[in-house]
Amino acid sequence: MCRIGYPTSDNLIVMNRPVQISILLICILLIASCTESENTKVDLLPRTTPGSINGNISPINVYDAEVTVLQAGEVIAVVGVDDGIFRIDNLLPGAYDLRVSALGYVTNDAIRSVQVVAGETVEVGRAVIYPQDASGYTPTQLTGMVLDADKGVPIADASIEIECTEGLCSTIESTSNPDGRFEVAIWANLASIVIVEKEGYRTARVEVVGIPTATAKSIEVKLQKINK
Repeated sequence: MCRIGYPTSDNLIVMNRPVQISILLICILLIASCTESENTKVDLLPRTTPGSINGNISPINVYDAEVTVLQAGEVIAVVGVDDGIFRIDNLLPGAYDLRVSALGYVTNDAIRSVQVVAGETVEVGRAVIYPQDASGYTPTQLTGMVLDADKGVPIADASIEIECTEGLCSTIESTSNPDGRFEVAIWANLASIVIVEKEGYRTARVEVVGIPTATAKSIEVKLQKINK
């Protein structure tokens, strides 16, 4: 803090006028200098360097696809996708979730807890989206039948989860109907694994190779009963 000794009236009396004016001008300049230095804050804390996230989507030619960035459930940013590629800049260090969406496609929310580091770019890889069922559109489909391995009879209400083993995909969930059948729209040209569960039976896992676009593949899943 600046401390300035001001001339007293007694001191000014013995001085001639030019000297008095000079001293006053010097005092004014010193006061202005002190005020400026006190108002100027020196930031001793290091500034946080933002980071970035890079990724791509499949298929790449989806119109109006966008990526929503969330942190603790709150939307931080929304960016577009250009030729299947997206980039989010100026993110403070921390954990983020990404949500890939497009009109007519099922939203992909599988990219979670992406750790952004100051000054670095995180590559999240390929996020896969697939079309919703729509009139006049032939989706890529996976159909199947769930059977009792010993009796060969259909199993109803079996829980079915499908996870892609390539890229980043949201889990597809379904349930077998009273005839033991299920049918879901699925990603095209990507390998996946089908996980089937039913109370009283052992969990079954079936690997499925990539299904060509706008075609269907059928599988049969046999569940082995647990002997008590």
